[in-house]
Amino acid sequence: GQQKTNHRLIPLSMNPLLFVSSTPLLSKDECQILSEWCSEHEECEVNDGCNIMTKLQKILHHEILGMDNDISKQRGSIDYAIPRFLHYDGSFDASSGERMTVSTLLPDGLHVDTNNNQHFRHWTILVYLNDCNASGGTTFPLALRINHDESVSKNLSQDEPTTYASYTAKRAADHLIFDKDVQHTRITRDDDEDVLKMGKEIEDLAVQLFLADNDDSLKDKQESAETGVRVMPKCGHICLFSTPTENGFPNPRSFHGGEVLFQGEHKNLLSFFFEIPGDTFSSRFEFGQLAKKREDDFLKWHNIDC
Repeated sequence: GQQKTNHRLIPLSMNPLLFVSSTPLLSKDECQILSEWCSEHEECEVNDGCNIMTKLQKILHHEILGMDNDISKQRGSIDYAIPRFLHYDGSFDASSGERMTVSTLLPDGLHVDTNNNQHFRHWTILVYLNDCNASGGTTFPLALRINHDESVSKNLSQDEPTTYASYTAKRAADHLIFDKDVQHTRITRDDDEDVLKMGKEIEDLAVQLFLADNDDSLKDKQESAETGVRVMPKCGHICLFSTPTENGFPNPRSFHGGEVLFQGEHKNLLSFFFEIPGDTFSSRFEFGQLAKKREDDFLKWHNIDC
């Protein structure tokens, strides 16, 4: 049987599935060693970095995702996910008085995790290796927020935006995913202006979310809203989310992106992608059903009643 995990996850949204860890998975020292190792820092001991990475891979696979009985185990071997190491330096002068715009806040736009339209990615786990105090968040402008004073199950059935901006942004996201087969707000085929316009509607919602979180006069309004989640990097903590729906399409509400960093701040993180093996399904729908089975097992593993 599976060993119960010691790592509690906090649900931020059930559409898409979006969680953060309640406590760090790694110490600050371990995060520093990993950052140096991944950057090939000459003063970092190779064995130390490798051992910490192996420890992290096992925690994510066995304890966070609870994948001991997953298809990878049934196939006779476990292939631990290999992460990408990402480093960002602050570029925005917060004291300049410059107005926060889409191009400023989201230098790389927003996207869903399909690996350039290769539909086999399921879970994404971001492991933050340092704290960011005021900037550098991961934004999910269309995620339906969970009100922790209410039941999780009540939020599962909600799919109606509560503001006109969130309504138009969700409609744009639906159109991009289902009609245009586009998974990035800045990348289009043949410079399709309609696609870029729809992408900007989603990005505009991310700007509103950022401004509301950073303006005391708007916080009450934002806290009562049901759309939009920002995750601020905390050293050793994770952000975990799912991309596909049970029909195999990317969830339009999973559009996300990294926010700009203020001058004086930096961000180091590891990005893990957990995929459904391509030889285990023959259609988009079968892929979605396998993802749904994994998610049901994941929710049971963490005793999340939905």
